[in-house]
Amino acid sequence: MLSDILDCLTWLIQSSIVTNRETRTTLITIGKKFFIGVLTSALCSILVSAPANAVTYGNLVADPAKSAPYVVSIWNSPTNDARDAEFVCSGTLIAPAVVLTAAHCTTLTSPYFVKVKSTSRSDKTPLTTVSGVWTNPRYSPKGFVNDIGLLKLDESFDGIQFPAIANAEAAKQLNKFSKLRLFGWGRDQDKILPDLLQTAELSLQDASAAKAYGKNFNVKTMLGAGRLIVEEQVWSGACTGDSGGPLVQRINDIDVLVGVVSWGAINCAENKPSVFSRVSYYEKDIKLGLKQVEAQSIAVNRTAPIALSDPTLTGDAKPGQRLSCNPGTWKNAISITTVWVSPVRIYGSNQNNVQVLATDGGSEFRCDVVASSQSASVRRVLRTSIQGKATLTSNPIIVSPALSSVRVGSQVRCEGWNWQIPVDSEKVTWYTASTSNPSTPVNGREIGNGRVLTLTTDTLRNESGRYLVCQVTGTKDGFESNFIASQILNLPPAPQISQVNISASSLQENASVSCRAGYNGNAEQIKYEWGTSVGNNNFVPFPGVQGESIQINKSMIQQGAGKPISCRVTVSNISGEISRISTSYSTFENIPVAPPATVSTYGSLTAGSTVYCNTGYSYSSSYNSLSYRWGLTRTQNNENLEALLGTGSSLTLTDSHIQQLAGNFLTCVVTANNGAGSATSTASTYVPALPLNLVTPSTPYINAQTPSNTSISVNVAIPNISNFDYSKMNYQLTVVGSPDCVGRNVVPGGSADCSGLAANTTYSAYVVLSAKDGSVAAKRSSTFSFTTGALAAAAIRPVFGSVTSTVSGFTVQVTNYDSTFTWSVKLDAPCCGGAGVSISQSGLITVTNLSTGNTGTVWVTTSKVGFTSTTVTINGAPTPVALYVCGQSCSGSLSQTAMTAYISDKRGIEAAAQPGGPITSSTCTGSGCNSGVAPALPVACGTGSSERTAIVANVGAQITTNFRYCSAPTDTSAPVIADASINYTGYAKIIPTSGVAGTSIAVRFVARDNIGIALTQARIINPGNVVVGISSGTFQTGSVADGSYIATLSTAVSGPQPGDVYQIQAMAQDAAGNASAWFSLGSFTVTSPNVDCTLSANSLNSVCTNITGIDIRIVTNDSTALRAEFCAISPSTDVWFKAGSTFYNLEWPTSVSGSTTSSINMPTTSVKNCASGGSFGNAQLLSPPAGATLRIKIDYVNNGVQFTKTLNVTTPSAPSVPANQVITPIFVANSFTPASTQITAGATSSFTIRVQNTSQVTTSSCGLVVASGSPFYSNVSSLTRISGDATDGIWRCTFTVIGTMPAGSAKAFATMIREPDPTNYSFTDVSNSISIVQPSVADTQVPVISNGTVTVPSPTTAGSLVSTTFTVTDNVGVTSVGTFCSISSDGGNQTIVIASGAAKPATLSSGTLQSGSWSCSFNLPSNLAAGSYGIYAEAIDAAQNWTRRLLIGSITVVAGSTSIVGSGTAPVDNQAPTINSTSFTLSPTSLFENGQISISVPISDNVGVSGVTATISLNSNSISTGASGRTSTSFQLTRSSGTSLSGVWTGGTSMNVAGGSSDGYLVPGIYDVLITATDTSGNSSNYLRTSSNGAFTLGAQAGAATWAWLSNTTCLGCSGGSLNPDYVYKSAETVILTARVVAYNQVISRVTYQGVGIPISGTFSKMNGTDSDQVIQAAFPIPSGTKAGTYVINLTAETANGRSSGSSISVKVG
Repeated sequence: MLSDILDCLTWLIQSSIVTNRETRTTLITIGKKFFIGVLTSALCSILVSAPANAVTYGNLVADPAKSAPYVVSIWNSPTNDARDAEFVCSGTLIAPAVVLTAAHCTTLTSPYFVKVKSTSRSDKTPLTTVSGVWTNPRYSPKGFVNDIGLLKLDESFDGIQFPAIANAEAAKQLNKFSKLRLFGWGRDQDKILPDLLQTAELSLQDASAAKAYGKNFNVKTMLGAGRLIVEEQVWSGACTGDSGGPLVQRINDIDVLVGVVSWGAINCAENKPSVFSRVSYYEKDIKLGLKQVEAQSIAVNRTAPIALSDPTLTGDAKPGQRLSCNPGTWKNAISITTVWVSPVRIYGSNQNNVQVLATDGGSEFRCDVVASSQSASVRRVLRTSIQGKATLTSNPIIVSPALSSVRVGSQVRCEGWNWQIPVDSEKVTWYTASTSNPSTPVNGREIGNGRVLTLTTDTLRNESGRYLVCQVTGTKDGFESNFIASQILNLPPAPQISQVNISASSLQENASVSCRAGYNGNAEQIKYEWGTSVGNNNFVPFPGVQGESIQINKSMIQQGAGKPISCRVTVSNISGEISRISTSYSTFENIPVAPPATVSTYGSLTAGSTVYCNTGYSYSSSYNSLSYRWGLTRTQNNENLEALLGTGSSLTLTDSHIQQLAGNFLTCVVTANNGAGSATSTASTYVPALPLNLVTPSTPYINAQTPSNTSISVNVAIPNISNFDYSKMNYQLTVVGSPDCVGRNVVPGGSADCSGLAANTTYSAYVVLSAKDGSVAAKRSSTFSFTTGALAAAAIRPVFGSVTSTVSGFTVQVTNYDSTFTWSVKLDAPCCGGAGVSISQSGLITVTNLSTGNTGTVWVTTSKVGFTSTTVTINGAPTPVALYVCGQSCSGSLSQTAMTAYISDKRGIEAAAQPGGPITSSTCTGSGCNSGVAPALPVACGTGSSERTAIVANVGAQITTNFRYCSAPTDTSAPVIADASINYTGYAKIIPTSGVAGTSIAVRFVARDNIGIALTQARIINPGNVVVGISSGTFQTGSVADGSYIATLSTAVSGPQPGDVYQIQAMAQDAAGNASAWFSLGSFTVTSPNVDCTLSANSLNSVCTNITGIDIRIVTNDSTALRAEFCAISPSTDVWFKAGSTFYNLEWPTSVSGSTTSSINMPTTSVKNCASGGSFGNAQLLSPPAGATLRIKIDYVNNGVQFTKTLNVTTPSAPSVPANQVITPIFVANSFTPASTQITAGATSSFTIRVQNTSQVTTSSCGLVVASGSPFYSNVSSLTRISGDATDGIWRCTFTVIGTMPAGSAKAFATMIREPDPTNYSFTDVSNSISIVQPSVADTQVPVISNGTVTVPSPTTAGSLVSTTFTVTDNVGVTSVGTFCSISSDGGNQTIVIASGAAKPATLSSGTLQSGSWSCSFNLPSNLAAGSYGIYAEAIDAAQNWTRRLLIGSITVVAGSTSIVGSGTAPVDNQAPTINSTSFTLSPTSLFENGQISISVPISDNVGVSGVTATISLNSNSISTGASGRTSTSFQLTRSSGTSLSGVWTGGTSMNVAGGSSDGYLVPGIYDVLITATDTSGNSSNYLRTSSNGAFTLGAQAGAATWAWLSNTTCLGCSGGSLNPDYVYKSAETVILTARVVAYNQVISRVTYQGVGIPISGTFSKMNGTDSDQVIQAAFPIPSGTKAGTYVINLTAETANGRSSGSSISVKVG
């Protein structure tokens, strides 16, 4: 399109016709200084030429807008703002929105502007923005080659006669005689920049230009022009400012643009012509440029915003008033933002108006308005300063007593300040702060007001160690100024107790005791408490007993029995309290000891015997009196008597006693009493059980016989037994030949029902009474014989007439009703809870309250004495509700009489109309009215029905109605049922045709009718011809006249027997109520519940003709895998391989090897089809145990019933192993005991593990080790096989967790070693999630090892015996299994495996476990390498305190022989490890995001380093950020190279920056790094890296961004000064939030809030603080109409360089 425009713009010389057409362009901005720099470099590069910028020796153009409207001035703004634009070039408007200019005028990047049709350069003609800039891509500033460019304007200027663009034809018209005219806005010959457009008439001067400029002038692309003024010998031409301007030639009265001002002589020399770009040469370039500048104006729009109205800052700068930042109106702006830059409290706020606060005195308010287009932004800065601030000539001071020894009630004063000029008001406020010079206004804890402050208990207790701050606030012109004074606040020293003495001569009841204490210090309160203690420890107070002197009471004697009395004195003041206990030498009377009791009698235990309770005189001194209780107990010597039989030291037995005690114990309880309490002893004697007395029962008899149509039931009366004991006797009934009454347990005096008896048959019956323990012979009653009667006939089977629908239900007549039978009816209508059914004396069944569109089923049961009951069902539905459409008067405007008549008339029409069909009506009232025409029916009439009209005139009511309705159907044809469903649906009519009882049966059939089917049903009939189920049919496909239906039926789950055949029938009813007969579709046969199918030998497909079960086939059985295939009906997703109680790990063949799932999920990719709808699957067990019998178990579902199929398979035996073959043990599975993963240090634990291939294992070890850091082992034990064999066995490890094992994460391990090479072993982790906890009370004293000796034979060789002895002492005693000796090459950290274990148990050779001598011997390994080795001893006491491995001697192995370097008493090692601080490295030394740090440090020790810990903690001088989080973290270093004697230890950890919430992360700050190294003797050393020698910085570095977070969010006016979560705000009520925001060493830009689900948002205002630590506040009202609920307000803090973090609060709205 643009090429067409260019063609049209080109002057066509041959036709002498020039056609101007419009085109549009866009613009971008540039800067003048850069533009001048470009021009200067261009001038220097060509030396002899400069860009032409003005007209010299020309004339002014009086009215440019008329005479040269296409000449434009070009402007550029380095600030992007049009008001800062500067004139740079001239140009030519060649189309409504396109300017042609010089290329060197288009190279700036800031926005361009153009003035079009201006009368002068400085007039008010609006600047037009430029959206696209095109610079000739061939342009070169060196020599100004190809100096052509285009500007695309953002506006279109129509109605201008544009110059034609010279083409090749026009160029032929150009010669030295041509008159050329130059236009330009540039400077004149005096270098003055005129305000008006200038012009000059020139001629072609190519030859002069070539002569003047030489090679720099290219006549092909350039044009020389000028006019020599002979009189003055100067040239008229272009100068500065004319660049890009037009040179035109008038041809045939048309201006033709032949040149564009390009360059000329330096300083516009007057002796040389000007140089122009030859336009005709650039025809193609301009054509290309038009396309590209158009595209560029869209893709990269360089339009700059222009202010149509300037921004303003308005308002009264007084406290409480608001200042408004008005952004003005802008053209071309896609966004306009306002942001407050000062004061600091509102920095970054985007609100248009802000409130002036009292604290803003002396501040400057600055608002920046930024308008942005797609490529440029313009900033306008608005400012206003506030005057008015109170100042002091002298600052306040605090006058008080010495604050280091203040007391409650002390007073401090704030005084000494003077105002420079009087203030309007002043106030004094007291705070406490953490620093001596907090920022103002103070944001500390407010504790008082006024010049004088009285110190309270709460103030002293809560504020000690903080600074007491007095803040003086002066107000001037509404603005506040704050000044402070501060002083540290310390508490007095705590009191001390020197002694406590008790005076107690007696501890008997009513005795007096007193307590006296000596104390010093500032005591404010003293308290005396009484109780008991052991050695002045574990004081147990007597409740409520206090005071210096007390009196002993009985309760104290009982509580302190056997213990001395103690007094605890507590002295306290504001700084704390101290307690001291004193115990007397007197003790309370002890609890008595009951004497041993015995029971004796003379002769046997019979009625009249006397039983004695004997005690003797032992312990008589411990009690004051004895009491006795006799009673019955079930067990011997049980003091809890079930029945009290007497008191006293003897008891005379009665007959009642003997009967009650028979078979139980007679027990005597003796109670000894004294003032301190009582104690008991017991004695018992057994009373033999009485023999059981069985009576002969009476004869049973028949109460009644009940016949059915298949069998007889009888009710048998059971004779009563007066002395029947349920706990000792059995009572059973037998009816000989009865299926359920042979040996049946019965109740004496009751009855029993016996069923299933044959009719007209004689039976005999009797009862038997027996003893449960068989101790007495049973007693049987006499036999009673009886004969059953005949079977009962079935009651009458109801026969129904036609069902008649009613408005609320239906009626149906029983056609064979017989009143001699009892008739009962029941309605099944799930839809309608209020529906009911009744049957009349004539057999009419009536159903009511059945809602329209629903079906009800009536169950009719007939019964009669001597007959079995019969039940049948009948279905019906109410009449469908007709669709009525009212006419003109049936909206209720009729009178009551007319409406009653109308309803009566309408019911008459309904009686003759189609049931449920539509009716419309048009009604009028009054004599002689015309009812009009009833509206058209809304729906068509049904099949067999036609549209009718009827006019009904009700003379009495004077109402006439014209009815339109559908006639009643006249159809009498019944529907037809067919079993052709397979032709409609592709499915058989009955699926399945056989199955277990309860199987769901899908029934499909076809129903046809001439007017359409309304209802279908299917039913199932049992072999007794009884309907046992009925279901409505659901339409599937076809039409209502001929369609397929489906129904679902089933037999009962229990009752049907295999082989029973059930009939299945269907029926249909049409819209006219005609019903078909029940049509037989086929039958369903009940089968046995589990019939397995079989897989063929060579096929995955089942050979069963009817799959009802499952088959399993083994396809692989070798040492690599056991694989099985199975085919089943509905198999479950779980398959197990099981041997005994062990479930083996399984996987699918396509799974990753080594799967550990205990059951297999059958993937869909493994399921294939078997015959008759079965599913195929497979599973495998990799590396099955050899010679084991495995059970394959598969669950499957058959017809909805769950079944299980199992198959036993024996795997092949393991092949024999050659003698020289090495077998590696394989750890298979494990089980940890106890199940809890938390184990207490000192406890014993165990685990079992399955291991294969252990035939060559000679040594094993197992135990517990910490999961990280230096190894720390439990007592090492060995594995014991508890089942299986060396090929595959279960092993157990039992071990004790040593008491000094650190709390934390640990793991269990097991190791098996194959001799003769002990380095050839297998190792496995048993558990990775064990938590070690320390016991609550434990001995912490570690055993001491001394006097260690090491002895070896001389000479010694590899394998020689090493003997050691050492002494172990401990306060509680070491364990006999916890003392070891070992050999190590690395300081004891890793022990060398000795043939009998990693460490050798030691034996106690003399002494005791508390202090004894131990010996330990072992053979050196035969393959021990040359080098130095240490011999170590270790011991664990009963509380599991461990000595660690202590060096008792060392040996050196040289070329296979061994010599003793040191033996005898082991030296005591007290040398701590040496930490090489100079080689310490920490990387990185600072983190400003979450990250990882690492530490490396060399450490050496004479006996070996056992562990190294790094602790990183916050430096005490680190600036507090207020963030919540941890201030320290620790981690273990591990040895990465060297040995424990001299090695490099490394480690690292994650450092996560806290984000303002208590998330457990570290707070930002400067951190110290502490390295702690411990050797095997327990000696330790530290190295501290602090800020003085290179500490670690977390999220804090001067000048670098870190984090911004919020803390201490409060709500002004809420409970306790913090946001009250229970406060409920009302609509329009204002919420005021105050928070602290901190950005470590960074400027806070803004803090915003945003509601979630509630339209609340805005920016916080700064109340006080610095750029990086501020107190901010925001206030917002709850929007009107806000619904009640809890809303979240999200708070976001941002730093100047884009960091941010957030917090949130919840606000309740009522």
